[in-house]
Amino acid sequence: VHLSLVGAGHDPLLVVDDYEDDGIRLKCFSERLFSQVQMLWTDSRGNNITGTPLTTGTSTANVSSSIVLKPGSGNSVSCKIIDKLLKTSTESSVVIA
Repeated sequence: VHLSLVGAGHDPLLVVDDYEDDGIRLKCFSERLFSQVQMLWTDSRGNNITGTPLTTGTSTANVSSSIVLKPGSGNSVSCKIIDKLLKTSTESSVVIA
């Protein structure tokens, strides 16, 4: 008998954290329970601006990632969480004017 517990969790929460290195630090938070997730940052065109995606495979309930949005890099950014176990994804976006 094999029992797997997974939880869909919450949509990502985007927070404007602080000014840093002539840019704005954005943080993305989400709660996931017993799941394998990958967090990606994308620009307004859907291009990956994460560099190396954050991947977790533990039972940790909270996942987070941050990025510095610099001038000229566009005014829209999204945090996407891909749940590899449930084969689902959720996304939140913010526009900086």
